[in-house]
Amino acid sequence: MKKALLLFMLACSMFAHTQVNISDFKHGNSKSEVQNYYYSNEDYEYEEDLDLQGFEPQLRISFDEGIDSYKNFSFGFDFLATYRANEHFRIGAGIGINYVNLFYEDAEIINHKYFDAYFESAMTIPIFANIKVNFTKTKISPYLGIDAGYNVFIPFSKYAEQNKLGAFFKPTFGFDFHFESCTLFLEVAYRYQMRKFTYWTDPKGNYSQITQCIGIQF
Repeated sequence: MKKALLLFMLACSMFAHTQVNISDFKHGNSKSEVQNYYYSNEDYEYEEDLDLQGFEPQLRISFDEGIDSYKNFSFGFDFLATYRANEHFRIGAGIGINYVNLFYEDAEIINHKYFDAYFESAMTIPIFANIKVNFTKTKISPYLGIDAGYNVFIPFSKYAEQNKLGAFFKPTFGFDFHFESCTLFLEVAYRYQMRKFTYWTDPKGNYSQITQCIGIQF
């Protein structure tokens, strides 16, 4: 009788231990294999989130440095309203405000005196369309994009009023770094800006710049 009772108690103990392990497995509290299962599940849910469509505002800071003989410099802020059509493609529009330092006159020697090249400051308001294509839907995702639009020029002097900026385009390459509540991105771009200045014999002064950007997508 005692042996039968001991065998019964041992069977109950093994059953209870098995139930605890099953419960722990269901709640992710068991061994490393269970935790790994949950990590892979998070990656899956992350990819599912990238499949969602919707409005995604962006804010970016850019620095532009001239790579031609004009050496024009600028920096500023852009706000973009973008729409994600799928996990790879976005389209939108943007507006910004920029400080620019534009070339006006080349260095020259007059009466044996050397005069440095003349630059003058101004403001611009870029208004543009934006297209962006991500290659992957992973947490670090490379992409290609392009901005194309028009620059409204705000001069700071009468002399600079004869200057007109026009259309520009800017192909970009960058990386998105996805986090739980936002996305940070870094990009480099080539910017080509149309320009006219009526005081010059040849009024065309189109120029090129390399742009570095850092931004956040909400």
